[in-house]
Amino acid sequence: MPATCWSISTRKKEANRVVEEIFEACEVCLGGKVPCDPMVAIGDPADEILHAADAGGYDLIVLGGPSRSILRGLLIGAVHSKVLLHAKQPVLIVRNYREIKRILVAYRGSSCDQGALEFIAPLFARKKPEITILHVQETERGESPEFAEACVMTGRETLHELGYEPVTKLVKGDFEEEILKEVAVGRYDLVVLGAYGHKHPRYLPVISDEALNLARLTTRPVLVFRDISLGES
Repeated sequence: MPATCWSISTRKKEANRVVEEIFEACEVCLGGKVPCDPMVAIGDPADEILHAADAGGYDLIVLGGPSRSILRGLLIGAVHSKVLLHAKQPVLIVRNYREIKRILVAYRGSSCDQGALEFIAPLFARKKPEITILHVQETERGESPEFAEACVMTGRETLHELGYEPVTKLVKGDFEEEILKEVAVGRYDLVVLGAYGHKHPRYLPVISDEALNLARLTTRPVLVFRDISLGES
C-alpha cells in the first residue's frame, strides 16, 4: 500500500509539472502576440491529439520530434506515425528549432501538391524563404519527360502567382531515394510533402507510403499536407 500511495503521489506531481510546462509554453506564444489556449487531456496521446484537432476545427497539427536517431527508420515514434496516418489536417513535425530560410517541396503535380503550395505560401509571406520545387521523373512508372516538365512548370507558375520566385529541380529515379538525397545535400529548413500519392485515389484520406516513409526517414522538419475538406467528406 505505501508503494501504491507513493506512485499516485508521483503521478500527480508529474501531471502538475506537465501542466506548468504547458502554461509556460503558452506564455512564450502570448509574448509573441500569438493567441494560445492551454489544454490537458488524459488517454492515448495520438487519439487525444486527433480528437482535439477535429473537435476544435484546427487547421494544422504540430508535433515535436527527435532531431536524430541512431536507428534508421525510427526518426519518429508511434504517436507521430498514428497521427500522420489518421489526421485530417496537415501535420508539421518539428525536430529542432530553426529559422525557415530554405524550403524543399517534393512536387508530383497532384492537386494535393498544389494545395501544399497554396498552404505554405501565406505562412511565410512576410519572410519569403527560398522555395525549391523538386520533381522526380519516375521512369519506372512510365512517366514521360513531357509530363515531368509540365509538373515543374505548373509548380513554378503557382508559386509565382503567390509572390515567390522558386528554384526548380527535375531529376530521374525513385521518388523516395531522390528526395532523401536532395535533403541530405541541401541545407533545407523544412520539407513539404503532399499526403496523397499515386497508390491512393485523392478522395481517400490515406497518407501514401512514400510520404509516410519520408516523414520517418528525414532528419529535417516535415510538413505533410492534407486537404482538410477531404477528411470531412
